[in-house]
Amino acid sequence: MNAVLVKKEGRPAFMIQPSDYDARKAIDADTRKTLDHIQTAFPELYQLKTGWGIIFSKKKISLSSINDDYDIGKILGYPCYKDFKRVQDTTENRVSYEIVVTLKSKGKRSSIQLFANLCKDQSSYPVQLEIKKKIEAILTTDEVLADYVESVELHEEILLSPMCLLQSLRENKKITDHEKETIINHVLNLGFSHKIIRILEKIDINTTFHRGVLCTLLAYYIHNPLEPFYPLQNHDEQKEVVKNLEDLEGILIQLLSSKGEKKKAKKTQKKKTQKKKTQKKKTQKKT
Repeated sequence: MNAVLVKKEGRPAFMIQPSDYDARKAIDADTRKTLDHIQTAFPELYQLKTGWGIIFSKKKISLSSINDDYDIGKILGYPCYKDFKRVQDTTENRVSYEIVVTLKSKGKRSSIQLFANLCKDQSSYPVQLEIKKKIEAILTTDEVLADYVESVELHEEILLSPMCLLQSLRENKKITDHEKETIINHVLNLGFSHKIIRILEKIDINTTFHRGVLCTLLAYYIHNPLEPFYPLQNHDEQKEVVKNLEDLEGILIQLLSSKGEKKKAKKTQKKKTQKKKTQKKKTQKKT
């Protein structure tokens, strides 16, 4: 869909990141397969590998014209690219705008996020809405995609600041599903893969153990010691950082998984004990 939009000038460019496929590099199998498919189906689009990801555009882009996150946001056509800061103010709330496509289906409806961008406030809403309308017009009339696209929507969400979420966790306040999603998104932005994200989505956030883990990760996000070295791709030590992050992720997955298994085993044992008690009562009654 994004390739069609770029081809038909619905947006200036789109970017694929290896992390979308639980990969670290563009040469990894799943990422490479996707890139090859796009190149075959859309030969008129240019591919440009950058430290941020692989950019597809209709007009050729020079790598020398990309120096920072602002350049990436501008190339991708994000209205709030000037608002983006790699090192965010962790005490301020932000606004997320997301373009979501709902697919036609006889059974359960399914949706796909085309892209999302962050803004400091809601002042860009009119522009975001125009982008949505343009995208909807292209996708719902495309000779191939029109048979699959039911609707295109613009979702606006207020994202609570990491500091606010950390405070809620510390004070044992009830965490809503939306707040949990925001916390998980912050964890993803630390550079972890989707493996740990899938586990975090399933955990019971109300347990003391899980809250403790999330508090630690949020605190790390707020005071990330690597911030002075961003973007990491500019440093020779990037590979070492990635390796350490992978090792940390492995430990976290092991901790969260084992905790879940113990809890499940405890519940199973409890059910067995209760069942034995019930059987014993039945036997005594018969006697």
